[in-house]
Amino acid sequence: MIISLLVIALIIAVISSPYGKSEGFDYRLVKHTVHIDASKDSVFSFLGNSANARKWSVFVHHISPLNDDSIPDGLPGSKRRCYCKADETGTRWDETILEVQPGKRRLLSCYAFIGFPITAEGIATEQIFESNSDGTTDLTFTFFIKDREPSLSEYLKLHIGSYKLHSIFKQNLENIKAICEGKPVIYPIVK
Repeated sequence: MIISLLVIALIIAVISSPYGKSEGFDYRLVKHTVHIDASKDSVFSFLGNSANARKWSVFVHHISPLNDDSIPDGLPGSKRRCYCKADETGTRWDETILEVQPGKRRLLSCYAFIGFPITAEGIATEQIFESNSDGTTDLTFTFFIKDREPSLSEYLKLHIGSYKLHSIFKQNLENIKAICEGKPVIYPIVK
């Protein structure tokens, strides 16, 4: 009886999770979009500076560029480490910026996860910037496995982890929106 209930709960969790197909994408992902009353160039520039994460993130305390002596922060090939605590202990991961389409998109590879209960190889995330005719911006964050289908265990991990990730995306994007519109952040940032 208990096993049956667990199986049913898992099936419901998978079916209703934020991880899945989305129009315009040919792979499964977690995605959240926010509408910002600011130009896409200003939003793009703001997110291209790793130091700004301290102003808006509900999950990351700070991001430290790792190779900015040779590749400027925010450009393809730049590497950075994301810390969830001020003292740089505990949960953290590294990112490499793979692609930049100025004012349109950044693609980042995420790896070297430390302190996470579940992880998967080949994780990528995007920042997608869409300009509207009235000068506003739609900013989308995505999270997915790049260039391959996830294994069954990764598939389940992504469905389960997507609830927390989607919540973080929503809060971070609302904070970015507030800052770019000259308002105070809505959700508490990491101290």
